[in-house]
Amino acid sequence: MTSADAPAGWLAPRGVLLHIGPHKTGTTAIQQSLAKARPRLAAQGVLNPGADGQQRLAALAVTSSRGMSGTRRATEDDWERLVSDVRAGSTKKVVVSAEVLDEATDTVARKVVSELGGERVQVVMTLRPLAKILPSAWQQMIKNRLRLTYTEWLDIVLDADSTHPVAEKFWRRHRHQDLLDRWLGIVGPDRMAVVVVSDADRGALPRAFEDLIGVTPSTLAVADIRDNRGLTAAEIELVRQLNVAFHRRDWSAELYHRIVHLGCILPMQTRTPSPAEPRIETPAGVVARANEIAAAAAKHITASGVRVVGALDDLSAVVPDVTTTDQPSDQELVLSAAGLAATGVRHQIATLLATGDEFRAVEQVGALRLAAVVAARGRRRLAARRQGEVNAD
Repeated sequence: MTSADAPAGWLAPRGVLLHIGPHKTGTTAIQQSLAKARPRLAAQGVLNPGADGQQRLAALAVTSSRGMSGTRRATEDDWERLVSDVRAGSTKKVVVSAEVLDEATDTVARKVVSELGGERVQVVMTLRPLAKILPSAWQQMIKNRLRLTYTEWLDIVLDADSTHPVAEKFWRRHRHQDLLDRWLGIVGPDRMAVVVVSDADRGALPRAFEDLIGVTPSTLAVADIRDNRGLTAAEIELVRQLNVAFHRRDWSAELYHRIVHLGCILPMQTRTPSPAEPRIETPAGVVARANEIAAAAAKHITASGVRVVGALDDLSAVVPDVTTTDQPSDQELVLSAAGLAATGVRHQIATLLATGDEFRAVEQVGALRLAAVVAARGRRRLAARRQGEVNAD
């Protein structure tokens, strides 16, 4: 398949498709699909520039945003490298996806459009129901050292008068009509599109991007996309309590990344939780409020005249869970999760000690106790199970 044979699509022949997120709207999945499909895209005259993560670093640099705690800080060189790569593809279609751009100010958004091609740039937003974004966004912040419980976080975010940095960051990303207007004022309605993400059909998002770009069906259908699943209620509570421990001891962001991100979270994400394990549940009143906000945003999007893929009504149609659960207890962390976390933490600590790098200056005994805390949760779970079996007999 050559570029001459590819479908026309919405993107202009030399256009730059700029996907600006926002966060928690299927961005990781589409970015993995684009990266893995680079050879197939190139064969159809489409460039997805850079190596894995490069577009994210460029967006972090241009927006002056901070990435995940303990990871490399982006520099102006990252942005300049992306600009250079996009300009080098001036005879092709180009696709750039970086949800960090949802944090761009008006000034930064204009800089991004100007330096990535000006009139070549066409902007796409992906949207999910706000009621589903709320628990995902809180969980993502927990993974970045937040210590607030979900209830505490919701109280702050939904307080109309709140000036808390947590609330400001969330609404900067997820007051969707404002995000739309920020970029619409630069590119105009003919060069802006909104895609409504379907949680029920995971293939709908890559198909929508194939149609927008103008490539053959299944170009972005990649079987081995990593499942960036959300953690269960008990798993994320473990991470939150580790955040409390790290804060109390004033340990470094680099150590946090090694111990919590690599040692605890990633190993737990490799397992498939049982349907019986409690997930994060959003109170019915909060769901109703989120639906109201989403409906107002959908009405604004409709009136804007931008291209819409999917049903905007879906954004405000979330039905609240019929049951609620209390704050997860120690016993709810299942053995498989506890075992993976404990093993992962111990492995990271052993690696740090063996390599003799700068992390050895941190309280090693205290760090080792974190692994013991994780393992202890699993032991309590096992003891509770055995006690239940004894009582049943």
